[in-house]
Amino acid sequence: MRKILQILPLALLTPFFAFGSAAVYEPFAYADGLLGGDDGGTGFSGGWTAVNRYHVENETLITSLAQTGSASRGLASDLADDFYFSIDYSYSGTLGVTVNDVFYFSDGSTNVLGVGWYRFGDSSTYRVSLMNGGSTTYIDNAFAYVAGHQVVGNVKFNGDDTVTLTVWIDPTGVETAPYSESITLSYAGSGLDTVKLVRYSSGSGETTIQQNVDSFAIGATWNDVTQIPEESTSVMLGLLASCMVLVVWKRGAGRK
Repeated sequence: MRKILQILPLALLTPFFAFGSAAVYEPFAYADGLLGGDDGGTGFSGGWTAVNRYHVENETLITSLAQTGSASRGLASDLADDFYFSIDYSYSGTLGVTVNDVFYFSDGSTNVLGVGWYRFGDSSTYRVSLMNGGSTTYIDNAFAYVAGHQVVGNVKFNGDDTVTLTVWIDPTGVETAPYSESITLSYAGSGLDTVKLVRYSSGSGETTIQQNVDSFAIGATWNDVTQIPEESTSVMLGLLASCMVLVVWKRGAGRK
C-alpha cells in the first residue's frame, strides 16, 4: 500500500505535465466590456490597444463591427524562431454584410502574415485564408457560418529571408487535418513583435455578424498550443497531487 501511495502522486501529475507550455496565451479572462487596456494572459509586453468596438463577453473576444477596426498587443519576446500557434473561434449572428477578419503577426506597423476569415454578404459560409501581408491564399473549402473551429498554424523561418506559413483547420492529429494549406513569403526582418486582430468592412456602426475568439496560444511545439489545460483542471490536479504527497510524507514520518 505504501508503494502505491508513493507512486500515486506521480500518476496524478503525469497528465498535468503532458500538457504543452505555451509561451503566449490569451484566454480573454476579463470582465465584460471593451477590450482596450485589458492586460491579462501570459507572454505580452503590455495591454491591448483597440480601435472601435472590440469587446469581451463571458470571457470571449467579440468583434461585431460593420466597419474597419483593429486590436493589437505587443509580445514580451520577438518571434524570430520557428513557432506554432492556435486560435479557437466561432461566428454567430445574422447575415447581410461582407466582412473580412484577420489575425496578423506583425513586425512593428507592418502586417507580415496571418490567418483570415472572409464572408460575403448573405452567404451562409465563409472561407479561411492565409495572409501574406495584404495578399490572400484561400483554403479550398467553405465552412459553415455558425460552427466553431480551431485553426493551428506553424511559421518556419527558412534562413533565406523567407518564411513558410502552414495552417491546419480542426486538426485530428499532429500536423494532420481535413483541410490545410501552406504559403512561402519574403521576410527579412528581425522578428515578429505584435499580434493584431483586424476587421475589414466598408459599412458603419455595429452589425450582428460576430466573430467570437475564445483564446489563442503561441508556442515552440504542436502540443504547446493544442493541449492547454483549463485553469480549473490545472488547479484540481495540483491540489490532488499535493494532498497525496502530504499523505505519503505523514505516513513515512509516522514510521520513523
